[in-house]
Amino acid sequence: MDSLWRGYPIGTLLLWESPSSYDSPRTALGTQGRKLWIIDGQQRVTSLALLFGMKPYWWSDATQWNKFSEKYSVLVNIGKDKDDLEFGLVNPVRQKI
Repeated sequence: MDSLWRGYPIGTLLLWESPSSYDSPRTALGTQGRKLWIIDGQQRVTSLALLFGMKPYWWSDATQWNKFSEKYSVLVNIGKDKDDLEFGLVNPVRQKI
């Protein structure tokens, strides 16, 4: 997230548009989506999904996703200028309050 915020390169995503003979992927809502498959960059997409609290459609176990989501909850403090940015993990003691 820090790299995105500062405009640094984070690498590219390599997507493949599958032919119509393949099953199309489903979205998190269960609807048919575009036939794009992530060939390279799935870890980056998963990290962004965790950051924004959205479970990717390919992650089938919702209970496991919720555990990861809670474990990797990140706090972001944005200051007045673009270089004033802080990240931190939620304090487990305060989280139970």
